[in-house]
Amino acid sequence: MGSGVRDGNTSNEAVVRSNFPQGVSHASLEKEQIEHRLGERVKELTCLYSVSQLIAENKGSMEELLQGVADLLPPSWQYPEVTCGRALFEGQAYATANFRTAEWKRAAAIEVMGKGVRGRRGLVPRRDAGAR
Repeated sequence: MGSGVRDGNTSNEAVVRSNFPQGVSHASLEKEQIEHRLGERVKELTCLYSVSQLIAENKGSMEELLQGVADLLPPSWQYPEVTCGRALFEGQAYATANFRTAEWKRAAAIEVMGKGVRGRRGLVPRRDAGAR
Protein backbone atom coordinates (compact mmCIF):
# COMPACT_ATOMS: atom_id res chain seq x y z
CA MET A 1 0.00 0.00 0.00
CA GLY A 2 1.22 3.46 -0.68
CA SER A 3 0.20 6.93 0.26
CA GLY A 4 -0.06 9.52 -2.48
CA VAL A 5 1.57 12.90 -2.15
CA ARG A 6 0.12 15.46 -4.51
CA ASP A 7 1.31 18.90 -5.41
CA GLY A 8 -2.16 20.05 -6.34
CA ASN A 9 -1.80 18.98 -9.96
CA THR A 10 -3.11 15.46 -10.58
CA SER A 11 -0.50 14.87 -13.27
CA ASN A 12 2.31 15.22 -10.73
CA GLU A 13 1.90 12.53 -8.11
CA ALA A 14 4.50 10.73 -6.03
CA VAL A 15 3.69 7.43 -4.38
CA VAL A 16 5.60 6.37 -1.29
CA ARG A 17 5.73 2.66 -0.57
CA SER A 18 7.13 0.85 2.42
CA ASN A 19 8.90 -2.50 2.27
CA PHE A 20 7.94 -3.22 5.88
CA PRO A 21 5.08 -5.58 6.66
CA GLN A 22 1.88 -3.72 7.51
CA GLY A 23 1.91 -2.59 11.13
CA VAL A 24 5.71 -2.97 11.52
CA SER A 25 7.79 0.15 11.90
CA HIS A 26 11.40 0.73 10.92
CA ALA A 27 12.22 1.32 14.60
CA SER A 28 10.80 -2.05 15.70
CA LEU A 29 12.71 -3.91 12.98
CA GLU A 30 15.91 -2.11 13.92
CA LYS A 31 15.34 -2.97 17.59
CA GLU A 32 14.82 -6.63 16.68
CA GLN A 33 18.09 -6.68 14.69
CA ILE A 34 19.99 -5.07 17.55
CA GLU A 35 18.55 -7.56 20.03
CA HIS A 36 19.56 -10.46 17.75
CA ARG A 37 23.14 -9.17 17.41
CA LEU A 38 23.32 -8.62 21.17
CA GLY A 39 22.14 -12.19 21.76
CA GLU A 40 24.93 -13.46 19.51
CA ARG A 41 27.54 -11.45 21.46
CA VAL A 42 26.16 -12.86 24.73
CA LYS A 43 26.68 -16.41 23.40
CA GLU A 44 30.26 -15.56 22.41
CA LEU A 45 31.04 -14.01 25.79
CA THR A 46 29.44 -16.94 27.58
CA CYS A 47 31.77 -19.26 25.66
CA LEU A 48 34.84 -17.22 26.60
CA TYR A 49 33.76 -17.13 30.25
CA SER A 50 33.07 -20.88 30.23
CA VAL A 51 36.50 -21.61 28.72
CA SER A 52 38.20 -19.47 31.35
CA GLN A 53 36.20 -21.25 34.08
CA LEU A 54 37.17 -24.62 32.59
CA ILE A 55 40.84 -23.63 32.66
CA ALA A 56 40.65 -22.30 36.23
CA GLU A 57 38.82 -25.37 37.55
CA ASN A 58 40.69 -28.00 35.50
CA LYS A 59 42.05 -30.69 37.76
CA GLY A 60 42.33 -33.24 34.98
CA SER A 61 44.55 -33.71 32.01
CA MET A 62 45.27 -31.43 29.08
CA GLU A 63 43.20 -33.84 26.98
CA GLU A 64 40.14 -33.31 29.20
CA LEU A 65 40.62 -29.56 29.03
CA LEU A 66 40.87 -29.50 25.23
CA GLN A 67 37.85 -31.79 24.90
CA GLY A 68 35.93 -29.40 27.12
CA VAL A 69 36.94 -26.45 24.94
CA ALA A 70 35.81 -28.29 21.79
CA ASP A 71 32.46 -29.05 23.44
CA LEU A 72 31.97 -25.38 24.41
CA LEU A 73 32.48 -24.01 20.90
CA PRO A 74 29.23 -24.94 19.05
CA PRO A 75 26.77 -23.30 21.51
CA SER A 76 28.50 -19.96 20.92
CA TRP A 77 27.62 -19.92 17.21
CA GLN A 78 24.51 -18.63 15.47
CA TYR A 79 23.27 -22.11 14.54
CA PRO A 80 24.57 -24.42 17.29
CA GLU A 81 22.26 -27.25 16.21
CA VAL A 82 24.21 -27.60 12.95
CA THR A 83 27.69 -26.82 14.29
CA CYS A 84 30.39 -29.10 15.61
CA GLY A 85 33.77 -28.26 17.13
CA ARG A 86 37.29 -29.61 17.21
CA ALA A 87 40.58 -28.58 18.81
CA LEU A 88 43.82 -29.84 17.29
CA PHE A 89 46.83 -29.73 19.54
CA GLU A 90 50.25 -31.32 19.02
CA GLY A 91 48.89 -33.84 16.54
CA GLN A 92 45.86 -34.85 18.62
CA ALA A 93 42.21 -34.03 17.81
CA TYR A 94 39.59 -33.30 20.46
CA ALA A 95 36.15 -33.08 18.84
CA THR A 96 32.47 -32.92 19.64
CA ALA A 97 30.62 -36.23 19.31
CA ASN A 98 28.94 -35.03 16.10
CA PHE A 99 32.15 -33.83 14.41
CA ARG A 100 32.75 -34.43 10.74
CA THR A 101 34.77 -32.56 8.15
CA ALA A 102 32.99 -30.35 5.64
CA GLU A 103 33.84 -27.65 3.12
CA TRP A 104 32.30 -24.96 5.39
CA LYS A 105 34.47 -24.20 8.37
CA ARG A 106 36.04 -21.56 10.56
CA ALA A 107 39.44 -22.17 12.09
CA ALA A 108 41.95 -20.15 14.09
CA ALA A 109 45.29 -20.70 15.74
CA ILE A 110 45.36 -21.37 19.47
CA GLU A 111 47.19 -18.69 21.43
CA VAL A 112 48.34 -18.80 25.02
CA MET A 113 49.30 -15.47 26.61
CA GLY A 114 49.51 -13.87 23.18
CA LYS A 115 51.81 -16.51 21.71
CA GLY A 116 50.84 -19.08 19.15
CA VAL A 117 51.13 -22.73 20.07
CA ARG A 118 51.11 -25.76 17.82
CA GLY A 119 47.38 -26.18 17.53
CA ARG A 120 44.15 -25.03 15.94
CA ARG A 121 40.56 -24.84 16.95
CA GLY A 122 37.78 -25.01 14.45
CA LEU A 123 34.07 -25.21 13.88
CA VAL A 124 32.31 -27.02 11.10
CA PRO A 125 28.59 -26.88 10.37
CA ARG A 126 27.11 -30.37 10.14
CA ARG A 127 25.11 -29.19 7.13
CA ASP A 128 24.67 -25.97 5.20
CA ALA A 129 22.99 -23.73 7.77
CA GLY A 130 21.84 -21.47 4.94
CA ALA A 131 19.63 -24.23 3.53
CA ARG A 132 17.08 -23.90 6.33
